[in-house]
Amino acid sequence: MKIKNLKKYKAKPGIVIPIVYFIFVLAGIFIWAIPSKNNELIFKIVPTCILIVILILFTWAVFSTYYVLTDKCLICFSGPLKIRVLYQDITDITEGISLLSSFSLSAKRIFINRGRNILRRVDVSPREKEEFLEELTLKIQKSKELYIKK
Repeated sequence: MKIKNLKKYKAKPGIVIPIVYFIFVLAGIFIWAIPSKNNELIFKIVPTCILIVILILFTWAVFSTYYVLTDKCLICFSGPLKIRVLYQDITDITEGISLLSSFSLSAKRIFINRGRNILRRVDVSPREKEEFLEELTLKIQKSKELYIKK
């Protein structure tokens, strides 16, 4: 089954996104406002270029974060990153607040656990949260039934 034919659940951005953009602007102002040694332009251009690259990657991630529920797994996309979570590996789903870096653009998230370890957790924040949770629950139940039958 092709991913193109499946519904994409876009991520819901939270208040964190504008705050990060504001920090980028402040950093750019700071780079150019602070005097450098001997007023050499290289001490302003290099940090500005690094800041621009980071800003481009961040913007790419913000505008391309979405989730796809296939028959076998949840696929999370965010910029250049992609992760697959098999339904049969999911141990529980909870809602909460976190600021850890993840596939979520909001502090209010859905935590998808694949074990007790926090490193096995995937955080998502779809715009259509209720619809996403309903479909995810159905897919997990189907997957567990198939897994038990084998």
